Amino acid sequence: MPPAGMLFSYLQIPMIILVPMISAFIFGPGILSIGVPLVVIGLIIYKGVATPRSSLIVPTTWHGDRTGNSVNLSFDDGPDPDRTPRILEILREHGAHATFFVIGRHAIKHPELIRKMLEDGHEVANHSMDHPRTLNFAFHGRMLDQVSRGAETVMEMTDVEHEPLYRPPVGLRNPTLWRILRQRGCQIVTWSISSRDRHINDEQRYIERIIKRVQPGDIVMMHDGSDGPLSGPEITVRALPGLLQRLTGMGLECVTCSQLLGIRSADH
Repeated sequence: MPPAGMLFSYLQIPMIILVPMISAFIFGPGILSIGVPLVVIGLIIYKGVATPRSSLIVPTTWHGDRTGNSVNLSFDDGPDPDRTPRILEILREHGAHATFFVIGRHAIKHPELIRKMLEDGHEVANHSMDHPRTLNFAFHGRMLDQVSRGAETVMEMTDVEHEPLYRPPVGLRNPTLWRILRQRGCQIVTWSISSRDRHINDEQRYIERIIKRVQPGDIVMMHDGSDGPLSGPEITVRALPGLLQRLTGMGLECVTCSQLLGIRSADH
């Protein structure tokens, strides 16, 4: 049976037509017959486009096997020449593996960090070429360019032939993106827990936010870089050792996203 997101992608235009018709039939002519459809359609779009844990509009993966003992720490917007090496060192000290959703233009500037990720057994994935925050509202050509150049950069720098996992900028998805990724044979991965590391500056609060929510199979979204001129959030580096200790104490192993999802081994 096709995923809900796949069905919605095909049915979105009939639904936009049918919802107002049904509303008019129920409420008759008036404000309600206009307002109710707008609210319903708005909620559906918000749920499917802006919510990371939803496949309503686009087939999306945000967690792995809930019956095991593994979780994934994923780092977005890098590599960053200051934050990323320190994060790699902390991960190495704790025997943890992670997935780095890199921005293509950053990866090209810092190939030595991509090599280090691979040497340490981490996974390198695609977070678009330039991380335009409005990419979800762009035309097909621009979206295809950002996805394709980001993927090809990762594939070339990691010397692999398979399509890397893709995480869209800001986590936004739409049917156009789904069609592009389906043609490329690529999987969308968002997250089940956001660290909110751009909004939290207290180490204990940062750690507790994740620990009180985490369970086997979770994908935790963090940042080692930035889509702008500044470095990634310092709190991620400061809190990571304590977070890894707590996860280990809970019997949870940090693996790459592909390992968590059972897609492929961590060697590439």
